[in-house]
Amino acid sequence: MSELKPCPFCGSTSLKIESKHHGTHYYSGTHSVTVRCNKCHARGGTASCKVEKGKYSADNETEQKAIEKWNTRLQTERR
Repeated sequence: MSELKPCPFCGSTSLKIESKHHGTHYYSGTHSVTVRCNKCHARGGTASCKVEKGKYSADNETEQKAIEKWNTRLQTERR
């Protein structure tokens, strides 16, 4: 898993990877993942994936995409 870069707004390294399941119990749906700063509550871009019946967590690839979106945002915001 890639390293999370500090928050582009407050510089905090206290970050959280948030995952949310969107769907009904025991049925397929989607899972979204974002990175959030615990200090100023800034959020990165959302990565999502479809999940199969009975699976309630995002795969590693989706988490990696959310981290990449956060880290890319950092580079863009600091220019």
